[in-house]
Amino acid sequence: MKSLGILGLLGALVVGSGCAGTPRRSVASFCGQLDKDRTLLMLPMTTPEQISPMVARYRALDTRAPEEIREQWHDLTELISKVASADVSTAAQQADLVKLAYTTDKSVKAVVSYTKATCNVDFSPGALPATTIASGG
Repeated sequence: MKSLGILGLLGALVVGSGCAGTPRRSVASFCGQLDKDRTLLMLPMTTPEQISPMVARYRALDTRAPEEIREQWHDLTELISKVASADVSTAAQQADLVKLAYTTDKSVKAVVSYTKATCNVDFSPGALPATTIASGG
C-alpha cells in the first residue's frame, strides 16, 4: 500500500509540474495580459518588426482566453496570423483574405464587445489605428 501512495504522489507532482508554465484560462489572467499588451496589439501591421511581436502576443493570449470567449479569440488570432503572413501580390490572395475577414466578422465583433465590457479594453475600429498589410513592394 505504501508504494501506491508514493506512486500517486509522484504522478501528482509530474502532472502539476507539467502545468506550471501554462497560463490559466481565466478572465483575470486574460484581461490582465490584454491590458499589459494593449499597445502592442493595437499597432498598425506595417513592418515585420511590428508584425511578429503582435502575432506572438495574440497567440499568447489565445492560451489564456477564458471559455466564454476562447473560440472567438482563437478565430481573431488566426485572422491576425494569416493577415500578417499573407502574400497579397495577386487578386486571388487578396480575395482569400477578404473572405476570411467576412467569415470571422462575428467572432471579431464578439471579441470587441467582450474585451470592452469585461476587460475595459476597446478594440472597436474607431479605437484602433489604421492597419495596413505589408506587401513588400
